Amino acid sequence: MRYATSDLEQAADLYLELIESGPGADLYGSYADILVQLGDTSAAAEYETLGEALATETIDAFPAERRHLVGFFLTRDPGLALELAAADLEDRQDVGAYDTLAWALFHTGDYTAAEEAIETALAEGTQDPSFFYHAAAIASANGDDGAAATYAQKALSINAVFHPTEADAARILAG
Repeated sequence: MRYATSDLEQAADLYLELIESGPGADLYGSYADILVQLGDTSAAAEYETLGEALATETIDAFPAERRHLVGFFLTRDPGLALELAAADLEDRQDVGAYDTLAWALFHTGDYTAAEEAIETALAEGTQDPSFFYHAAAIASANGDDGAAATYAQKALSINAVFHPTEADAARILAG
């Protein structure tokens, strides 16, 4: 939550505590992202490397963690993120799996398939601001600025600080 409210110093401290209590690849990745924002690129690179190693170990050992790993790999290895999202959907056909698949498809540039997946995720009525932001970004990529603005406004109405970077991007899409 500190990350979402832009208290980066405290967020860094909290992420480090989380890593020390039970490391996870996504935690290393988020901590590295915060360190970059704080200007400590050397430490960020170290935690990025640790996160990649742990993510690689986790892929086969803990299939239930695929969804978290998709988030880690989206910007680091989008093709692998898509593979993990598809495998997660095979195991769990829930709204989270469809959203994860949609977001991975978006990051690999398959905006048409991403739109189909996010529509399935939203069809159940789950009020998750990230889902609506993902729908906004996908709609924008498909050239539907009206839908993008509507989805972005919905995301922000649910929680204006739902994510440290996605909320800012949603504000831009909302117009």
